[in-house]
Parts: sequence; structure tokens; C-alpha cells
Amino acid sequence: NHLPLKIDGLDANLSRGIWIMTKEFMGGPYINLVIDQPAKERVVFLEGFIYAPADKKRKLMRRLEQMLLSVKL
Repeated sequence: NHLPLKIDGLDANLSRGIWIMTKEFMGGPYINLVIDQPAKERVVFLEGFIYAPADKKRKLMRRLEQMLLSVKL
């Protein structure tokens, strides 16, 4: 799942997915945000992972997404 957008006036890409560990019983959703800063010749990567086996993840993912999208560079 990939979504192009603007963050603080800069081009960015947001992706979501599921992470899992091999040979372990861990996994959950993640959000990845990549922001291109051509003026400073850099690319900023922000990632957030949820591991909450006993909880519903929708609210946690919404909070995590809002934290990442509120970044100021």
C-alpha cells in the first residue's frame, strides 16, 4: 500500500504493511514515511511499528500515523 503526499511542503511517500519475524511468534502492522529534501540533498525515513498482541490495532495505527504525518523538517 503506497500513497504519495506532501509533508511540510516536501514530496513524501507513505506505505503500510505487516511485519513478521521468522522463527518467532511476533508481528503486526507498520507505517513507513519517506520524505525527499532536495535542498539539503537528503532523504528522511520515518518508521513506526506496532506490537500489541492482545489489543486491537486500528486506533494505535491511527495515532502512529498522525505522529508521523505531523513531522516538521
